[in-house]
Amino acid sequence: MPRKARVLCDSRTYHVMIRGINRQSIFEDEEDKSTFLSLLVRYKQKCHFKLLGYCMMGNHAHLLIKLGDFELQSVFRRINTAYAYYFNLKYDRTGHLFQDRYKSEPVTSDKQLHQVLRYIHLNPVKAGICSNPEKFKDSSYQDYLKGKSSLVNTHMILSIMSKTRLKQFTAEQNQDCFMDNESRRIFRVTDKKAKEIIWMTFGGNSAADFQRLGNPWNYLVLMKLRKKRTVNQSNKQINRNVATYGH
Repeated sequence: MPRKARVLCDSRTYHVMIRGINRQSIFEDEEDKSTFLSLLVRYKQKCHFKLLGYCMMGNHAHLLIKLGDFELQSVFRRINTAYAYYFNLKYDRTGHLFQDRYKSEPVTSDKQLHQVLRYIHLNPVKAGICSNPEKFKDSSYQDYLKGKSSLVNTHMILSIMSKTRLKQFTAEQNQDCFMDNESRRIFRVTDKKAKEIIWMTFGGNSAADFQRLGNPWNYLVLMKLRKKRTVNQSNKQINRNVATYGH
């Protein structure tokens, strides 16, 4: 089936999401996150784009960028290839890391720009990871509160909206829904807690440990988790969290 052509926009500003294949984790530790941000710095310089916002969410990441001389496909081919090479080498794995192509949608107005940035910053809140975006360190929200950053081009937003107004706008009740509807779901237990339950169930403590179980053991782990109704995990959450531990 042919891929759908991407929608291009005159503003050259896009909301982009990259996600691990089978929703597996693409950020296992702080070194992974730091490496990904370093690659953004490198390719900002090489491809001349502006990074307006980001949020790293374990098995996926959201970015808000304004393109320069290079097209979107060219930018993310470089970033994804470089990060997948690093990740596969570190974790001794092979094959694709990311699910299909990245997802993207054009941002065509200042209003939409502000809403997308809010949506990105509220991702961990709406996923039940934290109660306030200020408590989540793996996003650009702290950069905006500080007002300057070596990574994020905060001035483009802050020249239109003050830091005080940005905080108020972010805290407002909203129905923002951009691209990744699943991240709006608030689970009854956090993903961190769900992963702790997985560790306790099969006795491992890493993605590699779970991978080594192989079939039928990882299937039996999945079935056992589904029977643990006392932990209040939905089947979708169990499937997603188990997937983050298998490569």
